[in-house]
Amino acid sequence: VFDNPTTTAAITPMMIASVANTTGDCRREAEPRPGSAGYRCWMPTSTVPVNAPDLCVIGDFAWDVLIRTNSELLRGGDTFGEVMLMPGGSAANVAVWAVRSGCSTSFVGKIGRDRMGQLAIENLEMEGIDAHLVETDAHLTGSVAVFVDHTGERSMVSGHGADFWLLPS
Repeated sequence: VFDNPTTTAAITPMMIASVANTTGDCRREAEPRPGSAGYRCWMPTSTVPVNAPDLCVIGDFAWDVLIRTNSELLRGGDTFGEVMLMPGGSAANVAVWAVRSGCSTSFVGKIGRDRMGQLAIENLEMEGIDAHLVETDAHLTGSVAVFVDHTGERSMVSGHGADFWLLPS
């Protein structure tokens, strides 16, 4: 996300990635209170590992190539705007948000054994996230081209990077 979002797309809430709550199990209450989602979290404390983080996020890390224009794109021509490279991926964004909100957080993902993968490791370390990353030579670290037009409308083109191939093992 942008450091100081100014467009609707940049401040629109993200879809929540696959998230595992390591301190509880969400179960539906028999009689949810009106207006509540009807969930409560519980887990016997004897089953929680001593060093377990508050949250474990499993999913994608991808580099976002953010392209924002201040005018309508000129088909077949040049349009000026901003081009930025930002860490992203819905799961990685959730992990960063959680750490910045004060939760101890682990992240499980897959990156390519390439320069962008090294930058991903550095970024997650800088954010204070306990990263557990599978590295692969078979695929490059994920990337997404994110176009934000002058009205704030967002369009994305995603590649099948290493994050796409994260599978249970």
